[in-house]
Amino acid sequence: MLLVIEDLHWCDDISLEFLQSLARFCAAQPLLLLMTYRSDEVQPSLQRGLAQLDRARLSQELHLVPLSRSDVDAMLGAMFALPETERANLLDLIYPLTEGNPFFVEEVLTSLVSRGELLSDNGVWQHKPHLDHRSERVPVPRSVQDTMYQRTQHLSAEAMRVVTFAAVAGRRFDFAVLHQVMHCDEDRLLLLIKELLAIQFVVEVSADQFAFRHALTQQAVFAGLLARERRSLHRMLAEAIEQLYATTSLLDAHLVDLASHYYEAGVWEKALEYEQRAGERALALYAQHAALDHFTHALSALHHLSEVPTSPIYCLRGQAYETLGEFERALSDYEHALEAARAAQDRPMEWQSMMALGFLWTGRDYAQAGGWFHRARDLAERLADGMRRAWESTKREPLTPNMVGWTVEPVALPVSRDLDEAQLDSQLKGRDPRFVATGGASRL
Repeated sequence: MLLVIEDLHWCDDISLEFLQSLARFCAAQPLLLLMTYRSDEVQPSLQRGLAQLDRARLSQELHLVPLSRSDVDAMLGAMFALPETERANLLDLIYPLTEGNPFFVEEVLTSLVSRGELLSDNGVWQHKPHLDHRSERVPVPRSVQDTMYQRTQHLSAEAMRVVTFAAVAGRRFDFAVLHQVMHCDEDRLLLLIKELLAIQFVVEVSADQFAFRHALTQQAVFAGLLARERRSLHRMLAEAIEQLYATTSLLDAHLVDLASHYYEAGVWEKALEYEQRAGERALALYAQHAALDHFTHALSALHHLSEVPTSPIYCLRGQAYETLGEFERALSDYEHALEAARAAQDRPMEWQSMMALGFLWTGRDYAQAGGWFHRARDLAERLADGMRRAWESTKREPLTPNMVGWTVEPVALPVSRDLDEAQLDSQLKGRDPRFVATGGASRL
């Protein structure tokens, strides 16, 4: 006889004791108990029960690995008659989020169908993705949210606060940033993280970094926050990163995090600064798609600031589009850059935009390219002529020693808080006055 019992991780203590007794009493009987449970939701009572069965040599454990990318692709093919391109796009959307967990895959697909992003027309399925195609924007299914709630309801209030900050920080989060934003000592924070490790909510990546076990877990916690809460938490994390990595060299390594947090917090001045810097860094590393996202966010920040978009951002985004071979979008950005430069009377930027348009057209139309290069040359000649005339009209006079002078101003240095006046008098008595004026000052 085969007896199948699913979702053992939800069993109460009495049911677990019954199953242990059944396994012991039926050890010599033709009975096979097949029990399934989620390894990342093992409660202490279940852990003890499994250990007892193992010690009695009454059980054999089989670990099921997550589905591979090709397995999920085959699953999509069996469930939906989608064109190959649409199925590939759907796979790119859900696999990073579900990581091959069959339960998560099925629930996310169900959610997409209910939202109308997966449609069936006479047996033919169509995928109509949301405008924001990133995986983190996929709606978290209610069943997954309920599962996350059951696993977190026994956490302490402080541990739940750590989870909340971590979910806003992202899939991976730094211990140092959490330490900075939680305002508690290191030993206390370690105990709180151990709470999360005990329920297998997070895993330790390194001594300095932790991560949510599942990407969908992080998204479920994040989805439970109000929009105002998210903005506030994003801002707190961004300010903590700035304080923690104040030096330029360290801050540069966190440009992407700072850009993201300040953008989501709606702090548009900071978002503009860090999005542009992160975009320039991505462009230098030939990460064109990342650069596009950053420059687009920078332009959005300018819009929120009610400022006229600047020519350099359009020009930089045009470079990313050009590298990706998107001619029309690159052309539009370069033309916007030229228009913005002319409006601001920024002649060097106007020349740069003309050159960019010329190089862009070399792959399409040499006549167009030549026209832009001629315009750029004419502008450069006018600029050079203006600079030459400005130099020639500048009045120059020889510099003489009488033109150089300086003054001496008395300065009162702050007195040390622990100054002992009697001791100072005894030290200065009989000393050279020059020592009093110089070396003695260092003792104050």
